Amino acid sequence: MRVTAELLDGTRTLATTSTSVTLDAAGTAVARPRLTGVGDVTLWSPDTPKLYTIRTTVSPGHPSAHSVVTRIGFREQRSSRTAST
Repeated sequence: MRVTAELLDGTRTLATTSTSVTLDAAGTAVARPRLTGVGDVTLWSPDTPKLYTIRTTVSPGHPSAHSVVTRIGFREQRSSRTAST
């Protein structure tokens, strides 16, 4: 099964990630996708209430898929760099 998360600004994709998950015997799984490389976003405030969309899609390996859309605002943005070895 594949889980895909996309960060959207209107119709423009800002970041996307995808991961495979395996269901356990009870038919459940936990996925924790991380969106990286987002870049600059407009922070949400009462004066500038900028909202973005997160679309999460679960694809079970055949044509049908299930998507959930969530509207979010960023109150702060942090970035970090990891050193290459």
